[in-house]
Amino acid sequence: MSFSPEQATPMIRTWVLTEGDKLAAGVQEDTLNDVAFLLSWRIIRESSHVFIADDPDNNEYDTDLSIFELCCYYIFQVDVWLLTAKQEQFREKVFRRLVMPYCVSIFSKFLKNDSLNDVLGNSTVS
Repeated sequence: MSFSPEQATPMIRTWVLTEGDKLAAGVQEDTLNDVAFLLSWRIIRESSHVFIADDPDNNEYDTDLSIFELCCYYIFQVDVWLLTAKQEQFREKVFRRLVMPYCVSIFSKFLKNDSLNDVLGNSTVS
C-alpha cells in the first residue's frame, strides 16, 4: 500500500520538525520549566525519529500511536533511572509534574484523546 507524503508522515513528526524545533531553539536553560521543556522535547523528538530511516511506503508501524508508545517507553526508562539514581526530588518536581504532562498534552492533541494521562498513570495533568 502506498501513501502520499502527507499521509505517510505522522503528525507528531511534522510538529517536531516545524513548531517544536522553533520552540526548542528559543528556550533558555536557566529555569526548571525550561529544563523540563527541553527534556520533554528531547524525548518526543527521539521517539518521533525511530522509524525515520524506514521506507514510509512499507512501514505500517510509523504512526502517531506507535511514536506515542515509544515515548512512553522512553519516559518509563528515564523515570526508572531517576528512581535508581535516588533523584526523587527532581523526579517528582520536574519529571512527573512537568515533563510527563507536557508529553501527554502534545500527544493528546495529535491522537485526539484526552485520556492519555491515564496511560501514564499521571494524576497531575488536568
